[in-house]
Parts: sequence; C-alpha cells; structure tokens
Amino acid sequence: MSLREVAAVVLAAVSMVGVALASEPLTLASATERALARSPEVRSAESDVRAARARLEEASQPLASNPELLVGAGPRNTGPSRTLDYEVALSQRVEAGGQRGARMASARAALGAAESRLSAAKARLTAEVRELLGRASAARLRAEVAIDAHRFSEQAAEAAERRFQAGDVARIDVNSARLERGRAARARQEAELEHHGLVSELELALGAEPSSLQDVSAPLDDWVPGPVASEEALVQEALAARHDLAAARLEVIAAAAEASLAGRMAVPSPTFSFSAAREERATVVLGTLSLELPFFARNLGARGATVARLEQARETLSALERRVSQEVRLAAERVRAARRMVAAFDPAMASALAEDLALATRAYDAGQIDFLRYQLIRRDAIDARRERIDALEALSRAMARLEGVLGQGLPPN
Repeated sequence: MSLREVAAVVLAAVSMVGVALASEPLTLASATERALARSPEVRSAESDVRAARARLEEASQPLASNPELLVGAGPRNTGPSRTLDYEVALSQRVEAGGQRGARMASARAALGAAESRLSAAKARLTAEVRELLGRASAARLRAEVAIDAHRFSEQAAEAAERRFQAGDVARIDVNSARLERGRAARARQEAELEHHGLVSELELALGAEPSSLQDVSAPLDDWVPGPVASEEALVQEALAARHDLAAARLEVIAAAAEASLAGRMAVPSPTFSFSAAREERATVVLGTLSLELPFFARNLGARGATVARLEQARETLSALERRVSQEVRLAAERVRAARRMVAAFDPAMASALAEDLALATRAYDAGQIDFLRYQLIRRDAIDARRERIDALEALSRAMARLEGVLGQGLPPN
C-alpha cells in the first residue's frame, strides 16, 4: 500500500470517528463538561484565581521592600595632600506592628473569595446548561408531536377527498380537512423552528460549532425528582453551600484585614542601616536606625476608605443572604407546583393518545365517525401530549433553577 493510500485510510478513519463523536447523544453530564471547558466566564474566574494566588505569594515574602545600597566617593583636599573618601551603606526597612500578618490575611481571604467565585460560576453554568438542555429536549418532543399531527392531518385530508369522491361527505369536510392540514403544517414548522433555535442557544452555551449537535434528547421523565425537602432545610443548605455567599463572607474577612493593615500602617516601620566610610585616612563603621515620626501623615485616607469598604462588604453579605433565602423559597414552591402538574398526567397516556389518534384517523377513513368527531379526538390527543411535555419542561426548568439557587455542583453521570 502506497503512502497516499495509507493517508487516505487514516483520514477516513478520523472522519468516521468525528462523525461518531458528533452523533453521540448529548447527556446532561457531557453537556456540562463541554460548557465548563469552553466558558469565557469560567476562564476569566480562573484567571482571577491565579492573580489572587500571585498576590498571596507576594504578601508572604518575609520583607515587603528591597534593601537599598548607597555608594559614594569623592576627593578630599587638605592642603598639599589629596585623598579619596568613600562611603558604602546598606539599609533595610522592616515592617512592625503586625503589618505583614494583616497583609497575608487579606491576600489569603481574597484568594479564597476568588476560588469561591470560580465555583459559583461553574455552578451557575451547570444550572443554565441543565435548563437549556431541558428546554431543547422539550422542544424536540413538541416537534415530534407536531410531525405526528401533520402526518395524521394529511391522512385525514386524503380520506376526506376519497369519501367526497365516493359521495359519502360534503365538500365542507374536504375544505375543513385541508384547512386543518395547513394549520398542522404551520404548527410543525413553528415547532421545528423553536427546536432549532434552542439547539442553537445550547451550542452557543457549550461553545460548539453551529449545527454540530446532532442528538439533543435528554429524557425529561428521568429528571422527575423525589420529594423536595422543607423550605427551611433548603434555605440552610443554600446558606451553607452557595459559593457566592462563601465569596461574600471571605470578602468581609479580606476587607477587615485591609482595615487592620491600614490602621497598622500608621505605626512607623523602622529602617536599619549599616555603613562603612573612609574619611581622612580613617575608617568609620556605623549602624543606624531611622524611624518616621507620624506627626502629619497618619494614613487617614486609607484607613477611612478601608473601614467604608468593610461596612459595604458586610451590607452586601447581609443583602445576599436575604436574597438567597427568598430565591430558595420561590424555587422550591415552583418545583412543588410543577410536580403537581406532572403528577396529573398518566405516564402511559402519551402512547395511548397516539394510538387513539391513529384509530380515529382510520375510523374516519372507514366512515365510522364524522369529521367533527374526528377533529375533537385529534385536538384532544395533540393538546394532551403537548400539555404533558409542557409540564415536564416546567418541572425541568424549576429543578434547574432550584439547583442553581442551592449552589449545587456538577450532576452525576
């Protein structure tokens, strides 16, 4: 086999693998994994974590400033003789009053807040993907119902034509059947357009190429939850698990550490120096201590700003806790209401309604029922199937939002 033939075989195999991957059913877990891997929001949050980690590393250095080296030299004229005097001095500023500890505490809390914001972004994206996948799956089911309705309307129109030619029905039956066929065709186009639009939204959320998702059909029946815990239990769970709340709490700690640091900066930091000089053929070695006297500059601006920031962080945390409590209660009530809607439908009803519609179409074709009776059966069957899909979609969206407000992470496979 030539090299060209080998390359052709390899390319064909790669193409087949790509098609297999593209046609692989999209599950909730795989959709979430793809979204997390390509989300700009998650990438930005990860960058914030790296930046916060670098600031903590800088704050952990033993000394906050570099040593200073001073070198000086010059001639000395003393009458007929001329000598060279020089001086070498090394100084280092040392933080006092716990400034380094306060700076490290602030940087450590800021890192924790950045990590919590990253987790919050991932949890938020997980809930959004679940909701989008549920909506796209429901739209696909509605499109399937519309396709069935269109097919049966075509069969009914053909049956009306045959019965009219045989003299069994009046022209009004033919006209009504054609009208229903046109309505069914329009409903099918609208349902397919809705499904296409939601799949496009899902592709955008996953960072996928347009028209790359081949099979978006998550089983909505499998997402029906068990009993929902009490509102108080859910609120406590959210207050303990929400990553944005954890970030807000750490922001309070960071602001408190910054306020402490600003207050400690008013304490002057000593500078220790060691110098060696040569003057008039004599060597002079000195050790000095310099201390800034805080008479005028006492860091009042920074102290006031950090105290205000601390108060703001506390208010933000308190407001977020109140909002989380309200969100959880509202989301739990929506889940319970959606569960009641789903429970009103018999799971076996969908197949039974499809069977009834097929039987009614054949019955009309055989002249066993009139067109009005057929239309009533058809509309009841189609509406009931759509209503059950709408109820499952509402429950799916309610569960996605409840998981989002609870701050839950990735779903299991």
